[in-house]
Amino acid sequence: MRRPVGIVRLGLYREGRLIWTLEEKNLFVNSGLPALAGDGADQFVSAIGFGSNGTAPSLTDSALTAPSYYKAIDSHAENGTSPGPGSAQFNWSLTTAAAISNTWAASTAYALGATIAPGNGYWYKCTTAGTSGSAAPAFGAVVGGTTADGTVAWTNEGAYDSGALGITIQELGLLANQAGVALPGATAPAPLLARKTISPISFTTGMNLSGSWTLTF
Repeated sequence: MRRPVGIVRLGLYREGRLIWTLEEKNLFVNSGLPALAGDGADQFVSAIGFGSNGTAPSLTDSALTAPSYYKAIDSHAENGTSPGPGSAQFNWSLTTAAAISNTWAASTAYALGATIAPGNGYWYKCTTAGTSGSAAPAFGAVVGGTTADGTVAWTNEGAYDSGALGITIQELGLLANQAGVALPGATAPAPLLARKTISPISFTTGMNLSGSWTLTF
């Protein structure tokens, strides 16, 4: 059985400005091998983890080190021109409320990709450009759901990742969630599929991390 080749890409933003990037290989660990063999239910990538252990990855790694934080991946893509034939790409993000600088405003033109934090614990991305209504809509709490606002459509991108604040992130993990652990949170889903160590990042207010994790089979 050949282990997948993995590439981790990430960008670190502070107050909307890109300040650091990374693109390096990961290690697909032994605990992820049953997923390749189809051994057991729910053995598929569903979560990203952020831990505090800077020790280089090894094949016997089975978990990240606390303090740690876990959340569902944002989206994935398979084959095609990106990430490419025989590959699967998993997109993820880590966001604080302060990283979303815009609040909602009435009768305002919003471009595609604009983001807002309307104060309900979630942040939203403009997925249909247009002009907002004269009164604030009832923003939905379902991640991935859309809210109509005048001629604008907002997509719920998830809750602020306040549980990650204060962690010095030194490792990333790609995980399945066989037991159905509630996410986001500090309880680790399992099994761990792949692990990558990075230069330490002290995750604080005003920061935003986003990236992708590509596995090629």
